[in-house]
Amino acid sequence: MDKLGTYISWREPAYRSGIRILLLQSLLVLSLVTVAQPQQRLDSLLQVAEQEQDPQLKAQKQLAYLYSLMSYHPDSALMLIDKLIAEYDAEQFEFGLARALSMKSWLITFQLEYEQAHMLAHQALEMQQKDGRDSAGIALTLNRIGIVNLHFERIEEAEDYMTQALEYFTLLEDTVYIDMCLNNLGIVALQKKDYQVAIRNYKQSLAIRLNRKMWHWAAFAYYNIGSLYTEQAKVDSAQHYLDLSVNTFLTKTLAKRIPPMVYLGLAELAYAKKNWGDALKYAEISLDSATYLKRKESDLAAKEFIPGVHYQIQDYQRAYETLLEFQAEKSLRDSLNNEAEVSEVEEKYQNVQKEKELVELRANELEAANKIQEFRLLLLSVSIAGALMLAVFLYFFRRKRQQQRWIEADLQAKISEMKLTALRSQMNPHFIFNCINTAQNFVLRSQKEDAYDYLSRFAKLLRVVLEHSDQTYISIEDEIHHLQLYIELEAIRFDGQFEYRFEVDEAIQGGIYEIPTMILQPFVENAILHGLINRSQGGGLLTVEVLKEHDILHCTIEDNGVGREKAAEIKRQKERFYQGTALPNVRERLAIIEEETGLPLNLTITDLSDGNKAAGTRVSLSLPLR
Repeated sequence: MDKLGTYISWREPAYRSGIRILLLQSLLVLSLVTVAQPQQRLDSLLQVAEQEQDPQLKAQKQLAYLYSLMSYHPDSALMLIDKLIAEYDAEQFEFGLARALSMKSWLITFQLEYEQAHMLAHQALEMQQKDGRDSAGIALTLNRIGIVNLHFERIEEAEDYMTQALEYFTLLEDTVYIDMCLNNLGIVALQKKDYQVAIRNYKQSLAIRLNRKMWHWAAFAYYNIGSLYTEQAKVDSAQHYLDLSVNTFLTKTLAKRIPPMVYLGLAELAYAKKNWGDALKYAEISLDSATYLKRKESDLAAKEFIPGVHYQIQDYQRAYETLLEFQAEKSLRDSLNNEAEVSEVEEKYQNVQKEKELVELRANELEAANKIQEFRLLLLSVSIAGALMLAVFLYFFRRKRQQQRWIEADLQAKISEMKLTALRSQMNPHFIFNCINTAQNFVLRSQKEDAYDYLSRFAKLLRVVLEHSDQTYISIEDEIHHLQLYIELEAIRFDGQFEYRFEVDEAIQGGIYEIPTMILQPFVENAILHGLINRSQGGGLLTVEVLKEHDILHCTIEDNGVGREKAAEIKRQKERFYQGTALPNVRERLAIIEEETGLPLNLTITDLSDGNKAAGTRVSLSLPLR
């Protein structure tokens, strides 16, 4: 018994291990339509699919039928998917073949064949990305690859794939699958013990399900939230949400049946309360139900949980027997999966993606060079045109005084716009050269992946600057995106000497409001280069806050750097090498905009202190919203 006791003690409390597997099962089931349907409903779905003439619609309806069939006849579903794969392959119907491979990868996760599922999903994704027209199919496959990575405890990879899937479904405005991805990302956050993000994602998912009156899925959402609170030992909140889950399953779903995972959730809550009798009762119900429904994930989760309960009630013989049973089944599952093979596939896929990004980066560099050349020609043309217009203006000045006023006003507006455009388009050349040097250092240190990543971010920043170089105003979201790109590059370049945080008012999101282009970047640049980087120790923090008050936008850039006095002293030592122009340019732009609009633009710079010691700088800027 000593060995058994050591094992159970090492895993104490036992339900915390079980809940992770159970939540993964919740993630898988969320991709499946488990609402009970009569057999005639299944037959109707098959009949509709077979009558469809359009190949793509027919494939989608066949796979929809297969979704429903999986709830009742999983073995038949697997046979049908193999038949469809063979048919699509023989017909060289790549849309249907890729969708079917992706579907099979998901189906066999229920059989615990994660390695095979991973391979099939990547095969499907390669076909879909090569064709590029099936955005919904790509998103589904990305989500399924994320699920498999989660089973292999590759949390970062799982989150990346699921986030990509969410981005696709958001663009497609597909509420059902947005809900699915939010739920899955909630599980990822739980695995990372980021409970705040997990509960936020779960509740967003729940809100969508309640709004659409999807009671079956709402019941699963209640279960997920309740299990999360069990994980945190918040038993009252856990009891509340698990009761909601049970009540919803029994009263508002067609099946009127509690799934195995929910029974195990009740068992885990009873364990947390040290109510061993209820814990064992619910766990055994969960196991019986999972065995009957052929849910191998839930079956394994229940078998992992039960030995710990027997141990707590001092039934050591039964604890030992059930533990051996679990270990045997887990060994069987592990024998079906090779994590090294999965890692190799992921590495190959990531390398291909990076090669594609490198090609795109080179193309973007050429595009950027062309745009710069075009801008120079445009600036020269505008300068010549301005000189000609000025000559005409002087000619007519002596002849028509009234006409001269209109010409002068028009000319002044064009000159102001030219100044704004020129000022916006300036980017610190030292920053560009430093970025290139940083990338070179990565390469010299054989950190190719870091170099690729860094150059990709740098290219995105250049693209943003060039895309908005001819715009006086830009949406607040685009301005914040530009700032984030810039700060990320500086954070990498200075090896994480500082952290940063954005606080953006939700009322100004959505692309409705605009502000002058690149109006905040110079202040952020000063905070980093003159304040944070000059700290003698780490722990630098940069905060960017953007809030709306009536029709005024309040922007605050605050750092805990060395302060302006110390920064000025350091700067004087460097001025013989470089004289900054960013802040004077901003002041000049603000003056131009204030003169043109007639609206006040308030700029204040405050020195922060901790007693008699400088504690950073705060820049406050108030702008009228457009």
